[in-house]
Amino acid sequence: MQAIQTRGQAGQIHQASTPDSGRGACGSEIGTPVSLCSALQSIELKDSMGKAYHPLNAIAMRSAPNKWDIYGFLRDVMVNFRLEPEVSVVTLIYLLRFMELSGMALTPDNWQRLTIAAMMLASKVWNDESFENVEFAQLCPLYTLDEINTFERIFLKCVGYNMSVKGSQYAKTYFLLRTLGAKDSADFTMEPLDNLRASRLQERCLEKQIEFRERYPEDVQNLMNWTM
Repeated sequence: MQAIQTRGQAGQIHQASTPDSGRGACGSEIGTPVSLCSALQSIELKDSMGKAYHPLNAIAMRSAPNKWDIYGFLRDVMVNFRLEPEVSVVTLIYLLRFMELSGMALTPDNWQRLTIAAMMLASKVWNDESFENVEFAQLCPLYTLDEINTFERIFLKCVGYNMSVKGSQYAKTYFLLRTLGAKDSADFTMEPLDNLRASRLQERCLEKQIEFRERYPEDVQNLMNWTM
């Protein structure tokens, strides 16, 4: 867990830069600062050259992560949450949907929180035995259980509780990731979905969509009133 903690604090510092950064059409709390009061504060940060890293520098510079920072964070989350490779495909589908429907872009302040939220939802859709939020909070000390619950609720609200993933959507995103991955590594072993697994994924999406709507009925009612 050490790797995710070290990278996570840097992301945490980025997120604390401005109170209103990253807020979108949903007024999302995902785009607001989260608590910095955690065990992560005791970790000594270092830059890529091994020199001491002052957290205020990130706040002043609002530095964007490079692709290896993002890769390292995603890899550590995948490993520590014990997620199947296919979850990464569903995660990207949900992130793209979130940005399209909320009008909110990924920024140095919010990308880790949005990715965590999308990954947790994708895991619940993909895996019959997925962890629940309390277990995710135990595995990832970056955020408290209350924060994780809030991330999930706001993410769902911003996408209108639409958890659907069609076979064609999955295939398109899968081949996009496969093409991008081939640029850095020829060893891309994840196979595309066959018709049976694609059908099962669609069923799971519908089941979880209903479950999430029942979990947050007041949000669903507000969405219905807003659309009317």
